[in-house]
Amino acid sequence: MYMTDCSTTFDIRRTTEADRTCIARLNFLTDVFGDESKTPLRGL
Repeated sequence: MYMTDCSTTFDIRRTTEADRTCIARLNFLTDVFGDESKTPLRGL
């Protein structure tokens, strides 16, 4: 079996207004819909 090198580099940069807007929307959706990894309750 052939294995590849999975090393990854990350670049850190300042956030932009678009980044802040996207993060705010994701936080809103998380607050509204909750944790999607949980099993739904019966009857929903």
